[in-house]
Amino acid sequence: MNKTSYRFRSACRRVLTALLVMTAVTAFADPAQEMAQGVKAYADGDVVAATQHFRRAAKQGHAPAQVRLGQILDAAERNEESVRWYRAAAEQGLADGQFAYAGALAAGEGVTKDHLAARDWVTRAAEQGHSGAIKMLSTAYEKGQLGLDPDTAQAVVWLERAAEKGEVWAMRRLVAIYREGRPGVPAQPAIADRWQARITAR
Repeated sequence: MNKTSYRFRSACRRVLTALLVMTAVTAFADPAQEMAQGVKAYADGDVVAATQHFRRAAKQGHAPAQVRLGQILDAAERNEESVRWYRAAAEQGLADGQFAYAGALAAGEGVTKDHLAARDWVTRAAEQGHSGAIKMLSTAYEKGQLGLDPDTAQAVVWLERAAEKGEVWAMRRLVAIYREGRPGVPAQPAIADRWQARITAR
C-alpha cells in the first residue's frame, strides 16, 4: 500500500469515527435538554432548529416534545405525522397530548374522524384538569357534540370544576346558564350573582 493510499484510508477512518461519535451523541442527547433548546430556538423564531431539537427529544419518548413537534407539523399541514406524535404523547398520559389527539379525532385531520374516541381522550385530559379539554368537553355536553346528547347539567359539572380553578371563561358561561336557565338546569340568580362577583373581584 503506498503512502497516499494509506493516508486516504486513515483519513476516512478518522472521519467515520467522528461521524459515529456524533451520531452516538445525538442519539443519546438528554431529551430534557433537547426540549429546552427547542423551546429557546422556537422563541427566537428559528422553527427549523426547534423542530430538530423537538424531534430528537420526541424520538426518545419525551412526551412534551412530542406534542410540540406535533404542533409544528400540524401548522405545516403535515397532519398524519403530527397525529402520530400527539398519540404517542397521549398514550403516555400527558394531558396536552390527549387534548391534541382528541381534537384531531374530532376534526378528522390526519386520522379517521371518531367522535367516540375523541370523547374518550378529551375526557382523560379533562380529568387531569386541562383547561382546553374541559372547555371542549363542556361545550360538547352543552351543544350535543362528539356524539353526545345535549346535557347542560353535565356541562355545568365540568364548568364548575374549571371555574373553581379560576378559569374566567368558565365563570362567564356559568353566569349565563344560571342567569337564564337551561333544560335540566333551572335559573338560579343567586348562583349567577356569586360567579359574577368572582369575575368582578379578579
